[in-house]
Amino acid sequence: MSVSLPGQTQNIEVEAGTEIPLNYSIGIGYSLNENIQFNLRTGILTMPYDNLIISLLGRYATDESETNTIQDAFQFGVMAKAGINYKFSNFYTGAFYSFWRLQATDIPTDLLNNYFDLNLPPMSYDLIDYTLKSDLHNFGILIGKSFPLKEGMAVGTEFSISKTFITKNELSNNFDEMTLATGYVHDILDPLLMKYGFLPSINVFIRKNLTGIR
Repeated sequence: MSVSLPGQTQNIEVEAGTEIPLNYSIGIGYSLNENIQFNLRTGILTMPYDNLIISLLGRYATDESETNTIQDAFQFGVMAKAGINYKFSNFYTGAFYSFWRLQATDIPTDLLNNYFDLNLPPMSYDLIDYTLKSDLHNFGILIGKSFPLKEGMAVGTEFSISKTFITKNELSNNFDEMTLATGYVHDILDPLLMKYGFLPSINVFIRKNLTGIR
């Protein structure tokens, strides 16, 4: 559905695809006129896109087994993105803000102690499950091209890159928020993510125009 204003052409399109190597996502775009489009996307990070934070931690890990253990834990994340594109012919360029939440669960106590220099007591019988969360706020730019198909369909290809500018990192378990340990974890992860938090991706989306106006 669309509501047209005098002198303007508007349309709505939906999309589904992937941002390699970051996530699978779906989105919606609203074109104010033939050049300006606002868009929203949401997505999930899962296999095989579960190495986002690991590639950064691996730069500083002294023990490869520690990196591999964290890698096994970071298997899920969610993403939300809002942006604006300027379209010309079948090309477009744009800027966007994105939010990531990455989460690792069932992390071994000795790994947390060794990597983050903590002093957590060993737990028997897996009574306590530790959860590590990282929230990343990012700003990015992209350039893309749309390849029109039949019946209002199109394939969109993009190259994008974003930079992390704010992070929040916390450690908790199923009994405690672990405020003190969170401080240590954040002090280690924050400068790491701020320095190396560049997220490039190659994006491919299938799009459907809902209004028939191209």
